[in-house]
Amino acid sequence: SVSLHVRRGDYINIPSEDYYQFGGVATDDYYHKAVEYIKKKIDNPVFFIFSNDIDWCKNNLKLDHSTLVSCNQGKDSWRDMQLMSECRHHIMANSAFSWWGAYLGSYDGKIVLAPYRWNLSDENDEAIYLKEWIKICVE
Repeated sequence: SVSLHVRRGDYINIPSEDYYQFGGVATDDYYHKAVEYIKKKIDNPVFFIFSNDIDWCKNNLKLDHSTLVSCNQGKDSWRDMQLMSECRHHIMANSAFSWWGAYLGSYDGKIVLAPYRWNLSDENDEAIYLKEWIKICVE
């Protein structure tokens, strides 16, 4: 099982003066590269896609063996993090919610993939990532 978290929503509508501090939504190129990495390392991965923009995921992440998780809204959103943490491997967004979902995962040998840049103001903020996490760079 692989959690794949896409954060868009409020990241898309960030005011221009704050964009470089909090912006830089992980792109579809990042997700495609991360999925390919997982497919090379894991036999028969099953992807569970979590997002605040399920429609974008439907249109941009057409993956075999995947499930869009869209039932946990509002006060039940914490259930997405719980379900994410139960997956063996993780493809993170640049999001604290995503970070915690991956961090709380207890599977030995888990693969955690993360965007190389957490936000546009950081070239590479090492303090955010655990040493075993793999950063995916896209141009």
